[in-house]
Amino acid sequence: MNHLRYPSVAAGFLLVVALVLVAVVGCKGDPPVDDVEAGPPLGDVRYPTAPPPAESYVKAGEPVRLTWTEVQERNPVWSPDGRRIGFECQVHRRSARIGEVINRPITPGVYITSNICIMNANGTGQERITDVVSYDTEPSWSPDGRRIAFSMSRGDNVDDIYVMNRYGSGIRRITASEYSNGGPAWSPDGSKIAYFSWSGGQTDIYVMNADGSNPTRVTSTLDNEYKPSWSPDGTQMAFASWKAYKRSAIFVVNLDGSGERLVHTSSGWPRLPAWSPDGRRIAFVSDVWEDGVQNREIFVVNIDGTGLTRLTNRPNWDSDPAWSPDGRRIVFTSVIERNREIYVMEVGR
Repeated sequence: MNHLRYPSVAAGFLLVVALVLVAVVGCKGDPPVDDVEAGPPLGDVRYPTAPPPAESYVKAGEPVRLTWTEVQERNPVWSPDGRRIGFECQVHRRSARIGEVINRPITPGVYITSNICIMNANGTGQERITDVVSYDTEPSWSPDGRRIAFSMSRGDNVDDIYVMNRYGSGIRRITASEYSNGGPAWSPDGSKIAYFSWSGGQTDIYVMNADGSNPTRVTSTLDNEYKPSWSPDGTQMAFASWKAYKRSAIFVVNLDGSGERLVHTSSGWPRLPAWSPDGRRIAFVSDVWEDGVQNREIFVVNIDGTGLTRLTNRPNWDSDPAWSPDGRRIVFTSVIERNREIYVMEVGR
């Protein structure tokens, strides 16, 4: 059973004090995002997770559900030690002071925003680690496990990439341009971050230092490239592109932009590539049509384009695959009765 969290008397008193302070200093404007630390926001309505299943969270050949909420979770990513999973978690707020693009009321006075959450790898211990009134998404854990990169939109139609400590403190913006930037992905050695950037009506893949300096374009075409994923040795990247036969495809390219080659394309718009830790395979998402019904499934393919294998075969829309550090499991999202939850499945090696 789901419950709303009701504040205690002390919390209610603090809320009143906070509102008074906001009214007094509000004319000075909101603090810069770089100065915001994690903590419970005012008017947050969050649905807690239900107890996880008693059985093991991984069963051979059977996806197991990790989150049990009435809100949307997506874009899961493993911590480097495999013990935690970061993800985007939807937040229902009593008020939101961001642009109309993000303010999407579901009931009077309640708005949908999104923050970054983390949980244990078996679905327990879910906690929200960002609390800025914004739309936070696409978390990426640094190889040393100490930082998380993510993209944030504050309602101005421009997304930027931020980095924070693993538990939400020290939020710092590392891109600042008139164009949207997203899909951050740490290099295996932690020194760089790949991302995609929209400019001039197209998206391209870029790489920058982990502090945001020296952004360098990797792809430069009239097509749209997005969602980069590093090879384990850090010499190449996989990405999705709308170019092959005017449909989406998975490509691999060297860091200097040379050696681009097609790995897989189909009429199902393959996208969201994730390179396996052993370097042999790429997981991705593709639409399928069976008996006139459209569905979304997760596939893997060898990096040379051979060995295409379908991993999911369910009536749900499955997406956002991410490999565990040992390469034995994939965490992903699945749409259940219009709600998006996080699952994990065993894939072997």
